[in-house]
Formats: sequence, structure tokens, C-alpha cells
Amino acid sequence: MSHNRAAFILALVVTVAIMQPVMIHGQSGYSSGSWAIGVVVPENSELSGGERVNWNDASNISIIFNLPNISTTDSTIYAIMSLMTVNGSIIQLAAGLYSNTSQWHTYAMYILNPNSYPQVYKQVSISDDNFMLANDLISMSLYFLNGKWQFRVNDLTRRTSTFSYFNVSLPAKLKDGDQYVFALESYSYNSSVFENMNNMTLKGLFINGERVLSGWYIYTTWNNQNFPLFIVGGSIPPDFISASFSGNGTVIWSYVSAWVSAVPSYGSFYLITGILVAAAAVINISVLVLLILKRKRLLEKS
Repeated sequence: MSHNRAAFILALVVTVAIMQPVMIHGQSGYSSGSWAIGVVVPENSELSGGERVNWNDASNISIIFNLPNISTTDSTIYAIMSLMTVNGSIIQLAAGLYSNTSQWHTYAMYILNPNSYPQVYKQVSISDDNFMLANDLISMSLYFLNGKWQFRVNDLTRRTSTFSYFNVSLPAKLKDGDQYVFALESYSYNSSVFENMNNMTLKGLFINGERVLSGWYIYTTWNNQNFPLFIVGGSIPPDFISASFSGNGTVIWSYVSAWVSAVPSYGSFYLITGILVAAAAVINISVLVLLILKRKRLLEKS
């Protein structure tokens, strides 16, 4: 094997290994895995009142949004909040719609070791009969109180509330870095499920009571500019869903009918990442080396 070919293979393998953030939800390599489009809030993002995000000091994260106009689905859909604690554990809170039901329900789960394979999800038992309906206005909160991470979901349209806590030992502090806070996640790739969804609008994301104004970004798939601490979903999102900032700290998810004719890619996040990195390596191996060093420095800082 030539020296140049050996260097290429080594650079490719190391790059793929280093540049993968933790993936939660979704199964790499299977089209049945989930996809997600969501918003990531990095350290030092701008908050109202001139404050900046300091995830170590964040103890109350809240959002206000409306559910999409979806009441039937062929597979699970979540409007989901996620946070990583300082030890790498992940907590999640979601409004979820399952197949064979028209009602959305509250779900909470946690992963103590997201780097394990297979990942072990623990679902929190929620003992109430509250439900939500398509288009309802919802507030969701994850907050640390009395030594535990707790959660609350308020259906502001129906005036119901669901609250409980994660009955497991978790650090009070959240991990510094790019937190993937909120996403539309789906195991369905059926465009007809989403075509009448109207808009799902994140009307506000609040950290310790302060609204996030700027510095955050929308995340769909791997790229060499943004590095979330973890990834919700894992498969490539279909082309008929888009998300965009609309000003004043709001984000809108929409069905894009003009793109329905495009064939969506269901390849796994890891496979697509490998292809992209390989292409970059063919063009210029030095680019790979720079990406490796950049990612390594970011990991060391975290």
C-alpha cells in the first residue's frame, strides 16, 4: 500500500470517529430510524436583557409552541425537548403522537450513558389522563428543583397540566456547549402525514426566564461548521419539511409542497457523514487534517 493511500485511509477513519456527536433516538443504518429538524443553542448565545447563555448556570429551560395540525400518523412523531447534563446523561420531554390515536400525550425519558450500544432508554411513568390535540398551544419546561430534574407540560388551549420528575440521580449542572434543545422528530417519512400540518411555531425559548434572541442555529444533518453535543434522530430528514427563523426569537416548521416530488434520502446519519468526509478527502487530505484538529480542540474545551 502506498504511503499516500495509507494516509488517506487513516485520515478518513479518524475523521469519521472523531466528528460524530452522540446520536439519540433513531437507529443508524435503518430507514425506520427517526429524523429530526430542530434548534441548537450554543454557549454565549444572546438572551433578552443583554445576558448570554451559560449552560452551567441554567436551571430552568422552557418553551412555548403550537403542535402541528397532525392527528393521524403511520409512525411516531415527537415535539421534543432535550438537554445534556454535565456528566453526559440526557433528559428528554416530549409531546408525542403515536399511530392509531388522534391525541398527543406527554412522554419523558432519560439516557444515562448515550455512548453505550444499544442505548438504554428509561421512560418516566406519568400517571394522568391528560392529552393534547393538534394545533394546541403548549408550554414545556425542564427545571432543577429540590435536588431533582423535574418537568411540566401545560396545554394552554385546554388548560390542563402534567408534571413529574426524573426519579434518578442526575447532576444539577448542564454541559457547556451546543445543546440541541428542541426539535420536530419523526419516525414517519410519509408526506401525506405532514401535508396539512400548517406551521409548528416555536414562539419562545427561555433559559432562566430570559428569551433566546440570537446565536442559535437550525440543525438538520452533519456539517463541518456546527457541532451539537448530541443529535436527536439520525436519519436524513425528508425534503418536504423545512424550518426557519422568523424573527423575535421564533422558529417555524413547515410542509413544503413544492419539494414533494424530490426523493428523500433515508440513509443513516453515519453513512452520509462517511460519504461526505470521503469526498472531502479525495479533494484534499489536508482539509481532513484541519477538521480533525478543529474538532479535537472543541472536544478538549468541552
